[in-house]
Amino acid sequence: MSGTHPSLTAAASPATDDMIQSQKGTPIKKSLACYFSGLRLFVNKGRICRSGWVASVVGFITFAFVFMVALQWIGLHFADNLLVIQQEPCTADFILILGGECKSRVGKAVELYRRGYAPRILVTGRNEDTLIVQRLISAGVPKSAILVEPAAESTFENAAFTLPILKERNARKVLLVTSWYHSRRASTVFNDPSAKIEFFSIPTDTVPVDCINKDKWLREYVLMEYMKIAGYWVRHGVSPFRGLAFASPGGTGS
Repeated sequence: MSGTHPSLTAAASPATDDMIQSQKGTPIKKSLACYFSGLRLFVNKGRICRSGWVASVVGFITFAFVFMVALQWIGLHFADNLLVIQQEPCTADFILILGGECKSRVGKAVELYRRGYAPRILVTGRNEDTLIVQRLISAGVPKSAILVEPAAESTFENAAFTLPILKERNARKVLLVTSWYHSRRASTVFNDPSAKIEFFSIPTDTVPVDCINKDKWLREYVLMEYMKIAGYWVRHGVSPFRGLAFASPGGTGS
């Protein structure tokens, strides 16, 4: 094949690395240069994207943390305003104790009973009724003046199970005793116009915010109450935040 043109033979030969290095400015080298430049750009962009994604996640977590801390601060410092419904006691047919924080609720009920606001006490709540009754009797309340509803396991059931008992006894006015931070939810659940019974919220004494912060369990109960209020709003349609009155935060005995 001696008649073959040299340029055709060179073009048909396989390209080697040495040939590529020696052919400065050839289309092959330009193509390789473009390829590696593009690859570097792709990698750099990927790093930028990854670093941007990480920064976004960190920023979101930081914002969420600060937001939650701010919510907790507001929830604790304004708990008196947001969670408490307190009314003046009046002469009633029953004092109704909701099972839960036993000691302070019993103390408030006994105080009302001794002052003659109601002749009978109704205790509602599963697994806590026995202890509450024992403490009432120890405080001087006659057993004959105590009625028990032992099945309720939630505030909603407290209302559902006690209303028939109260209606059977022709009750018209009831003093509702529960913990201060539970009083708004309890009051809104019990005050059903169709029941034709007036419930007056007489909660336990409020606690200063510095005391709440020192008590781990109380702090958790107070903060959890906001979640329960939201749950009752969604599940039962109970809108609790009516008639809010903002005052100076901190909490004082009432």
